[in-house]
Amino acid sequence: MYSADIIIIGGGPAGAGAAVTAARSGEKVLLLERERLPREKLCSGVLSPKSQVQLRALLGGEDASWPFLLGGADHSWLGRGMSGGMVRHAPLYFASRPAMDMALLERAASLGADVRDGQKVRSLDPETGAVTLNSGEILTARVVVGADGARGVSSRTLNGDLPRHAIGLEARIPDERDIVAPAAIVDFSMPGGYFWQFPKWDGQVALGAGTTDPVLWPHLREMLARYAAHQPLTLPERVPGHPIPCFGVETVQRGRVLLAGDAAGLVDPLIMEGIPYAFLSGRLAAEAALRHLNAGISLGCYAQDLARDLISWQEPYRRLSRLRPLIERSHLNETLRLPFLRHALWRYVVERTDAMSDEEGAAS
Repeated sequence: MYSADIIIIGGGPAGAGAAVTAARSGEKVLLLERERLPREKLCSGVLSPKSQVQLRALLGGEDASWPFLLGGADHSWLGRGMSGGMVRHAPLYFASRPAMDMALLERAASLGADVRDGQKVRSLDPETGAVTLNSGEILTARVVVGADGARGVSSRTLNGDLPRHAIGLEARIPDERDIVAPAAIVDFSMPGGYFWQFPKWDGQVALGAGTTDPVLWPHLREMLARYAAHQPLTLPERVPGHPIPCFGVETVQRGRVLLAGDAAGLVDPLIMEGIPYAFLSGRLAAEAALRHLNAGISLGCYAQDLARDLISWQEPYRRLSRLRPLIERSHLNETLRLPFLRHALWRYVVERTDAMSDEEGAAS
């Protein structure tokens, strides 16, 4: 006896996206979230246009009902001043992650998914689809979607510990500055990454730094403190950090298990954005699971779907990320300070949606 047709491990954007998609089919869907809901996540909660089109599809075209700010963006290159005006042609949402995740999980539950929080997974058997909880309870599924992050049981089971392609630190602090219009501030003076300031809906600001340069990882907090002092913002003593899984993993499917989101290493390697790829990969995983359950199509098609619809779409970003060290050491740095070039790069990297905009597929 199977506990569910599809078990989803993790209640973030990838898991919620998979649950909403799978629950619409009428299959028996069970989602396991290790924390009690709603819960905070170390995430800035910035929803770019890529995230927005995926989110609208998951919500069936409805507007978001949770707290968020609507703002633009401003960016600087090598700390030499802002671009001369906010980029307003594609607004950003600054969302509450606890509220957003909870709303999506409630949507999945309303469609028939069984959402259980406080359920930590101890182990996973890809061949049998057996999921063992910390309590000792064993659940079984015909398909398991592992969406429990870069350090979760699912990814470790299929790939071992993921390589640390990047490290990010972020503090959530009260913003006492007199800022009229909320905006994301992105400062590329960090080699191999950037500093960021993202306004939050509750009057706080997410202040952080991330880089792919391992030489800088031990010094990241010190660099962030110096950056904060010039804003001026006060960095707290403790600043949480986490690895950022870029460039994908060797195995995204084995036996009955499919990996999605950070568990599959699908974070954009250029600007370290993860939410839209979590939404999309969660949907693709659910669709592959449903084709397997209803038509007997091999789960191996999921890796092909990812390569076609997501990884190939990310490939220009991967190439740019590999070229970035050369660019930072060359005269091109000065060229990229030109506002029209930075705006063009921003539109291409942050606002490009094309293949990500399959709202009809996501809503089906």
